[in-house]
Amino acid sequence: MRYAIPVLVGAMWLGGCGMGEETPLFDARSGTTQRNHFVLVNDPFGGPEQAGRGTKGTDGLQTMALLNEDGFFAMPSDREEFEVVLRLGVRGERDVRIVLVASGAEYASYRRTLPGVGRWCDLTLPLTEASRIADGSVIHGITVWQRDTSSAGRLYVQKGWVRRIRGR
Repeated sequence: MRYAIPVLVGAMWLGGCGMGEETPLFDARSGTTQRNHFVLVNDPFGGPEQAGRGTKGTDGLQTMALLNEDGFFAMPSDREEFEVVLRLGVRGERDVRIVLVASGAEYASYRRTLPGVGRWCDLTLPLTEASRIADGSVIHGITVWQRDTSSAGRLYVQKGWVRRIRGR
């Protein structure tokens, strides 16, 4: 099942209709139209859900690219009220880079360090840091890299969602 709802929700943000606290973007099994450098695996940390495991890209880093031709969401004009959350896990190096890609050459790049290894971590990406992406632009791609070229490095993703930030 593909999620066509996030683009509709994005249009609602821009139109001022509001939304709930969290809107799903994808999980390991659905919400994307294409997944590059992605292998579906059982939860590597012992949970009941499945996850995506990245593979080595041409640069030697663990890589994963999630694409949705319909779009994951549209960049809201009130971006200070929203953040993207990715549930990631790693083995090896904790440093990751995430890029949100919109139509054309618009993108936002985030560099983060996960708080731990061998477990799921919810990584927040405030949309206020996505100033290169114009309001209303549709996000079609989410790419994640683990900054680890060793054979021990492993990158996993379980799901992603957009969350409304209250009280910030």
